[in-house]
Amino acid sequence: MASGDILVTVGPGVSLAQCSDGTDNDADGMTDYPADPGCQSAQDATESPNPALPAVHPTFKKDCERADT
Repeated sequence: MASGDILVTVGPGVSLAQCSDGTDNDADGMTDYPADPGCQSAQDATESPNPALPAVHPTFKKDCERADT
């Protein structure tokens, strides 16, 4: 362990919130809050799902050319 690290040992049946357990639980390459976008806080129970991206709905002109949106 590096200087300043804290080791927490928990007994059977006790679990840490995924967003503060030091593990990349959802395998997205980002670990815990605030680095993982799936975490709303360090107490968040799960790292996923990651926030959804806004839907993109293209619009078309009458002649089927794509309109600028």
